[in-house]
Amino acid sequence: MMKKRTFWSGVMALTFCTALTVSATTYTVTTFAGTANVAGFADGTGLTATFRYPNSLSRKTDGSIWIADRGNNAIRSMTAEGVVTTISTPNGSFNAPWQGNFDSQGNYFVADKANHRIQKVTPDGTVTTFATGFSNPMSLIFDNEDNMYVSDRDNKAIKKITPAGVISTYASLGTFLPNCAVFDKNGNLLVGSGNTYTIVSVAPDGTVTTVAGDGTKGTASLDGTPGQPLTAEIGQYFGFDIDSNGVLYMADYLFHTIRTLTPDENGDYSKGTVKTIAGTGQKGFADGNGSTATFTNPLAILVNPDNNSFFVAESSNIIRKITIDTGTGIDEINNQIISIYPNPASEYITVNHEGISQIEIFSITGASVLRSTANRISLENIPAGIYVVKVNNHATERLIVRK
Repeated sequence: MMKKRTFWSGVMALTFCTALTVSATTYTVTTFAGTANVAGFADGTGLTATFRYPNSLSRKTDGSIWIADRGNNAIRSMTAEGVVTTISTPNGSFNAPWQGNFDSQGNYFVADKANHRIQKVTPDGTVTTFATGFSNPMSLIFDNEDNMYVSDRDNKAIKKITPAGVISTYASLGTFLPNCAVFDKNGNLLVGSGNTYTIVSVAPDGTVTTVAGDGTKGTASLDGTPGQPLTAEIGQYFGFDIDSNGVLYMADYLFHTIRTLTPDENGDYSKGTVKTIAGTGQKGFADGNGSTATFTNPLAILVNPDNNSFFVAESSNIIRKITIDTGTGIDEINNQIISIYPNPASEYITVNHEGISQIEIFSITGASVLRSTANRISLENIPAGIYVVKVNNHATERLIVRK
């Protein structure tokens, strides 16, 4: 899923431009369950089911997905066909359940945020309190030995809980308020927050390193320089997942986008590449191609085992499915490179591609704002904003115009 990148240096000594190469990979967004902006508590199939702030997606061994339905204080289950049912649990079991996960025995544990505790749900629906003493716990994840790691947000720490229930501080995070975490292949925890606009890595020895984000609250989902994720503008994260290739998938709550952080060839995320793969950055619920689809404060993300699709839960009370299509690829067909630079741009862009027949620029609402057959395009009459550039009616890339 890593796309090729080409770097261009200008003729002036102080000029350096970066070109973004369009890869063969495309992302198609569809609404899988729930109805946008309709809050409810109805079981059903697909769009007939309703939720009230679904903000956790966890896969059970039978392939079903359990959902922490925060606004309904309930746990829901969704099959691969989109059939949604409610897990029968006693009233009062949860108060704003946030994110959960399964241990190796098939028990479900969830961060019961407003009650400041961790709840355990057995396969038969029995609910017990597993651990207490937290301050707004947000999420939890297990290692291979069933040790649990809790993002204890307001204590600014990752807490470790053994299967026997022994609690210890795994990492103190200073001012960082942890919301979500996943393990990478090397046993490091990648942790997201809502207050520092960075992503940190916690090594097994507790060492904390910032791997992405410039630490400032940005205004757009800017991915920064490839290979330098500290230059990216990182938003707020409540949901992470990681695929079998080590690609980190991130639901960006602040910028209404879905992004990835791909490590370098040595597995180093601090030298990886941030890429926005779906969402225009505007709030909405439009399905379609990833470059034109819109999201509303995505909360959770779950990659399917085949790496060909993933699910996203949103604050607009829907669950979306994003299908990844690597296709035959532009580069595979013609061995050609498509690049747009500079990006962001203010005065002009240059599109580099062999055999250009048409270039078209679209607004985020889908309106065509410019067509050209020339590869150098003036942006004089295009206002600041986020656009989609389409080349030869098939290859697309986001364009950010600044004035």
